[in-house]
Amino acid sequence: MRHKKAALSKYSVLIAEGNNYMRSLLRTMVSGFGVRQIYEAQDGADAIAVAIDRRPDLILCEWVMRPLDGEDFLRILREDSDPEVSQIPVIVISADARRSVVLNAMRAGVNLFLTKPLSPAVLQERMIALMEGHYIRKKPKLHESPLQASLQQHLQRLEDERQQKLDPDAPAPPQPAPQKGKTSAPGKSASTTKAQEKVPFRRGKSS
Repeated sequence: MRHKKAALSKYSVLIAEGNNYMRSLLRTMVSGFGVRQIYEAQDGADAIAVAIDRRPDLILCEWVMRPLDGEDFLRILREDSDPEVSQIPVIVISADARRSVVLNAMRAGVNLFLTKPLSPAVLQERMIALMEGHYIRKKPKLHESPLQASLQQHLQRLEDERQQKLDPDAPAPPQPAPQKGKTSAPGKSASTTKAQEKVPFRRGKSS
């Protein structure tokens, strides 16, 4: 237990909770974990002001607050121009653990989502893991859509045509391979093309 307290003693924590009793309870827990610098906020607006002014190492945030709730608070925090503010790790603590709520929290930029009633041991373990570099959110990889790929090909083709007009002696750019199921030349049906491929050419006089 002593080494766990030492692991968190050098960090500062902001508790954003609208309920006075829960805020006091969280403060008692965090203080028992060895944290010496603890800040408090009653809603998301106060939490933003404290985060900018004090720059805590970690934020514990309730999802349901008024007038500025946890989702609005997270979005404002993550959009701050100062990386020291926008990248502060955030743990959301809420009794509402519906899938839609958790997904909204993830989209807003939360690092961890814990549900009430909260176990002090679980909270302590998650705080230590987060401060040691675990649960760091990564930017999702954006896959190129078919429309984007088609647009890029079209723009590249226009650029190749422009370069060809500027320099007629330059070799023509390679053309993309025809897709399966399409005819190789306009005006010819697929059946005609297949027939030509099957019948070999024979030399000799016609009858």
